[in-house]
Amino acid sequence: MKLHNFPELTLVREKIGAKLSDFDGSFEFDSIDKILETEGIEITSFEDLDFPEDGTIEYQGRKILVYIRDQYETFFPNKFHVARCDTIDEKIGQQRFNVRYVLSKKTTGEFDVNKVRTNRTTRALEIVEELENVALPICKFCLRKLNYKDYGNASRAVQREIFNKFDLDEFFSFYKIQSVPTPKYTSGNAPLNKYSDEFDKISKSLREARNWTCENLECRINLKDAPRFLHVHHKDFDKTNNSLQNLQVLCIECHLKRGGHTHMASNPDYLKFLQYKQKLNDT
Repeated sequence: MKLHNFPELTLVREKIGAKLSDFDGSFEFDSIDKILETEGIEITSFEDLDFPEDGTIEYQGRKILVYIRDQYETFFPNKFHVARCDTIDEKIGQQRFNVRYVLSKKTTGEFDVNKVRTNRTTRALEIVEELENVALPICKFCLRKLNYKDYGNASRAVQREIFNKFDLDEFFSFYKIQSVPTPKYTSGNAPLNKYSDEFDKISKSLREARNWTCENLECRINLKDAPRFLHVHHKDFDKTNNSLQNLQVLCIECHLKRGGHTHMASNPDYLKFLQYKQKLNDT
């Protein structure tokens, strides 16, 4: 790419001894995904964020988390957010934040943060320590908002386990399972209540995300070695409604007990499951 010749600029260049170099007109920019997976993107409001029906947080079509970069030492460490929980709701109405929020897709759970405090004399904010790769905990309000792994219905012991074992890689993999919200039909145009074409794929992904374990807290049987006995139940009994809030992973026995599924008692798999379950109990 040839640049126009400007005599004044030429004189300055020659005076400072700068050399000419060819420019091909191309630039290299880091992609948004790369930035989100490394240093993150700082925001001053939530105007650019989307909050889809599944309760998560999105930025330009990407599932993301939000955390505070400058964290007061008296409250350190602050939790990161993956949902529109009560804490995020409070911030949405604010014109600007009094803290620096950062968007990220890092799956390590470790982030660069500044530990800060208010100077007692000047009242100005000052950095106490710049920290790299600090492990931050997940917000419990977010877990409850999403009812992640049935967190809202779990016992305190199970809730602690879900909290302590929360894995961002698993979370983002799970919430890649997206389906278009089911439209509200009239009695004249309602489709047949049958499984959608993509349900098999959704079912497999969801069961895998749930570690092949029945979500009934009184059961919790792991069927990784016998996945045929693990089902995905539609809570509202609408087989076309594949929103995550409407799906629950259940073993065939717990699925049968959900009502409207008595026909499963005659399914050969049900008897085989009971025999399989008995063998597990005997070992």
